Amino acid sequence: METTAASLLQLIRQGRQHALILAGDVAASRVLAAEVASSLLNVDAADLSRHPNFLRLVRPLDKKTEEQKAAIPVDDVTDFCARLALSSFGAGKKIAVIEDADTMNHHGQNALLKTLEEPKGDTLILLLTAYPDRLLPTIRSRSTELQVAGMALVDGELAASVAKFLASSRLDRLLLAVTLTKGDEAGNRDSLQNFILELGQAVHTTFLAKCATLSAVTQRSYLVALAVIAEAPIKLKTNTNPTLVLEEIALALP
Repeated sequence: METTAASLLQLIRQGRQHALILAGDVAASRVLAAEVASSLLNVDAADLSRHPNFLRLVRPLDKKTEEQKAAIPVDDVTDFCARLALSSFGAGKKIAVIEDADTMNHHGQNALLKTLEEPKGDTLILLLTAYPDRLLPTIRSRSTELQVAGMALVDGELAASVAKFLASSRLDRLLLAVTLTKGDEAGNRDSLQNFILELGQAVHTTFLAKCATLSAVTQRSYLVALAVIAEAPIKLKTNTNPTLVLEEIALALP
């Protein structure tokens, strides 16, 4: 059975799950974890990073290369567990997400083990990994492991158009907006609707996967863009010029 936010929330609410391993596609697991955390904490995904009961452990950035390091240091795991042991804000549920959990070395995983065995209060720990077999057997035995499939692929040509649009600069997006809306307006409107639908899904997925690491300004930019994309199909139905609709999206995207 496919692991979805709805099925995961049902599992959490039915039992006393305190540790879950989301194994498989990393991007999909990040989106799933963000959806579940935002639902359980009753907060928008954009505000998760500022919620006092939400904790996130990731591989740190290398100050020289500004890229993520290969592993999560044991000191980071120890500090993370110490913060998890503190009382939650307002006696609410505490959600902890560990990305690339398999990159913790033996000592780091052992440091996490006691927290998994005896979590304090109402705590849920989500371990995200593409390689669950690299986790210690003791961690896997104390967690419920669920497989997470990758995002469903859309039509190849449509996916390529969406990817190109998102990867382009604002100026290039404006030029693409003209290109994508050329031709017979009536015949092109349906394909444009599909393009906007897939574009919205791609932006939403990217936002959920990255929101915890984005600045407040960039988070707001994503929210504005998503609002503009959501309104676009309505504008097309009211015969607003398709080029103008797509240009508005082009300018709104971060």
